[in-house]
Amino acid sequence: MYLEKINSNDLIFSDNIEDDRTNTYLHLYDYDWMDYNLSTRFKTESLGILNVKFSYFGMTTSTMEVEQNLGGNIEKITYEYSTDIFKKYIVKFLKKHISFWGNKYAFNGEEEVIEFFNDVIENGKVVNR
Repeated sequence: MYLEKINSNDLIFSDNIEDDRTNTYLHLYDYDWMDYNLSTRFKTESLGILNVKFSYFGMTTSTMEVEQNLGGNIEKITYEYSTDIFKKYIVKFLKKHISFWGNKYAFNGEEEVIEFFNDVIENGKVVNR
């Protein structure tokens, strides 16, 4: 599997509300231990479908797990990166999300998760293929 940076122009849009360009899912679990996850899916022509999960679990490093489906061939890869990157994007994501609360249109987080993904591709390291 080879991953490269993407931009919003790379995303395929089906015009179906249940299959939107970018949906984001944020889970903040903080019981005995912090377990924060932000996940999304990118559909692109060149990279296929990427199911992406950014995770923070209370350590100095965080992970990005990517499951790529390219022409029916499914591969998984895990990146490790500084938790400072996770903090940067989770704060940005939440601030923008909250700013949309009174707006006519819903917040989807597309710009934020693309930037997050690209930062990890550039600055993270592959730890599992």
